[in-house]
Amino acid sequence: MKKAILVVFLASSFFVSGPPSNAWSQDNAPKRGIVDLHGGNYEVKIGGLLCTACTRAIVEEISKNGAVQEAKADFDNEQILVTIKLDKTLTASALHKALRRAAKRVDLGVKFEVKAVVYRPTL
Repeated sequence: MKKAILVVFLASSFFVSGPPSNAWSQDNAPKRGIVDLHGGNYEVKIGGLLCTACTRAIVEEISKNGAVQEAKADFDNEQILVTIKLDKTLTASALHKALRRAAKRVDLGVKFEVKAVVYRPTL
């Protein structure tokens, strides 16, 4: 019960007041509304996924970034689970570039887009 309340609190604080100031910077938020991802665990909801090849391509492209410790695909929930190294940052522009490269790799005429980013203390 306490864990569920903590998750709801963290998620609601992200959407109401933004993420903690030591984790994200609202000043660097791109026009699309996705902020840079600082060290930690995230669920990145992705739109445009057609098949598991799409999720594999996204994971491979995101994993190429030096800030990413680990990336896993969750096709059923249309999300990528990403762990960013604690002393690193995955910029929003780097995330969008990885999605564009992945879309080009699968060559299905799709455009992947970030629908939401949720910080998770643990995955």
